Amino acid sequence: MIPAESQRFELFMAQLSRMAAGETHERIPISPERDALDAIAFGINMLAAELSFTNVSRDSMTNIINAISDMLIVVGGDGTILNVNSSAAKILGRADRDLVGRALGTIVTDLGFSFARLREELLQRRSASDVECHFLSAAGDAIPMMVNAAFASSGTEPESIVLVARDMRQTHRLLRRAAEAEIERRRAAELAIARDAAEDASRAKSAFLAGVTHEIRTPMTVILGSAQILKRLGGDAKLREEFLKRIETSGQTLLLLIEDLLDISRIEAGKVKLETSDVSALELMRAVVADLRAHAATKSIALELVCEDGFPTTVASDPLRLKQILTNVVGNAIKFTPSGTVTARLFVAPDNPRELCIEVADTGIGIPTSKQSELFTPFYQVDNTIARRYGGTGLGLALSRKLARLLGGELRLAASRENEGSSFCLTLPLGGGALERPPALT
Repeated sequence: MIPAESQRFELFMAQLSRMAAGETHERIPISPERDALDAIAFGINMLAAELSFTNVSRDSMTNIINAISDMLIVVGGDGTILNVNSSAAKILGRADRDLVGRALGTIVTDLGFSFARLREELLQRRSASDVECHFLSAAGDAIPMMVNAAFASSGTEPESIVLVARDMRQTHRLLRRAAEAEIERRRAAELAIARDAAEDASRAKSAFLAGVTHEIRTPMTVILGSAQILKRLGGDAKLREEFLKRIETSGQTLLLLIEDLLDISRIEAGKVKLETSDVSALELMRAVVADLRAHAATKSIALELVCEDGFPTTVASDPLRLKQILTNVVGNAIKFTPSGTVTARLFVAPDNPRELCIEVADTGIGIPTSKQSELFTPFYQVDNTIARRYGGTGLGLALSRKLARLLGGELRLAASRENEGSSFCLTLPLGGGALERPPALT
């Protein structure tokens, strides 16, 4: 039975009161006649249904917003906080009621922060992305945050602003750990390199000591043995002269070894004195070839000197040190060539007419590719077996390069193939008489 009109109006008012209080689940009954009051009842019921749906949507949205791990803060046009999600309260260690109503600037610790400037930027760009700042927690900690901001509505006069701020503490911790791990990795790599270098140096020192011991023992054995034989010799002048010659040769070998060691020490201490002048590189090379030709002949090695026509005669250098370099390089070529040819060639650098090139090429044992980078390291031997077979301390090339650089030049390995031979190139600056024509080779 449908109530009378007065009662129905009372029902309408009661329903509207319930709806105002948020109770939207009840509905007003409608009569079969569908009169004018029924139309009002229908409208009230539709409004209740709409409000019910809106409340459900609002509750769902609230749940979604509170489920977001990032802080969400709604700020009014004057910078006052209007609303926050549960993550904001959790991250900052403050209750919702302690945040709502506060000025945003009171919880942002960065110097120079200005809400007015942020709002002006939003008016111009409509959004602000990846703004780094710090929020103040209840405990007084400055929490690093990455903030994105936008207006809550797209009207012509937008007021409220939505801030979404991500807590960067974990990211910063991960970045610090990654940086520390990278530092540790680099430190470990540097330590490994240092350890390997120390081990290489130790091995080089051991090999050097073994080589020096061998190089000293051999001539010393000759000297002592020859001296003992001389004591027992009678009046045979020829034999006596032969053994005296052996003593002299072995003594010179020892002296050269000692001089090499002293030169390395002087160079590293910066105490080498040079006497530079214009000297004939061709004449120096002729002298070196003459000094070493007999030794080369004992190994059936052809020692050749080639000079291009019109070759410059002078270089700006220290003649004693330059001859020392040339003797070392040519002597090395002879040492590591069982038989064949050693050729010294002099020419002007193709890419620099003021630079002299002295190339020494041999048909010897060559150098493995894997060993070439260490060739000029002091005391380095390509192979200890080869060192014992051919002799040497591993000082010659290292000393020669150091001297070449002191003279303003360079000594490098030009080419080498194992079992085919090697080629070394010494470059030096030409001197004042560089354009003079040299005397013919004889």
